[in-house]
Amino acid sequence: MFYGEQIAAEVAPTVDVGLIDQSYPLVVSLTADKTTRSVRLRGRTSGAAYVDATCVLVPEHLPSEVLRDLATTDVPLGALLHCHKVPVLRRIIASGFDESGADQRPWRRSMVSTAQGLAAVVHEMFILPERARCECVS
Repeated sequence: MFYGEQIAAEVAPTVDVGLIDQSYPLVVSLTADKTTRSVRLRGRTSGAAYVDATCVLVPEHLPSEVLRDLATTDVPLGALLHCHKVPVLRRIIASGFDESGADQRPWRRSMVSTAQGLAAVVHEMFILPERARCECVS
């Protein structure tokens, strides 16, 4: 693991979604426009994979410049919020281990709120160090 290196988000296509999921049906109002952004966070220098993350975004609660940068850059959501000086409260609402795979990857789910309200629900699946080393890009 390369501590302190900058992180790049390998972005998957953005798609429209309905509810976040049935576990948290009241987290966002049914009228809010929601989209998802799925990424694999990698070290910019090493190429090591660290986290697979999916964000369910509520665009009406995010500044337009953050939304623009989410669509046009590989910068992770947290870094963009910091860069644009958007004050946020991030609260972990669940965590555990994915027992469906052989490696039991740790995960956590967080709510990210801005002054306007809930801005995102983030689900992160952490890549174990052995897997991160194996997936380095040469």
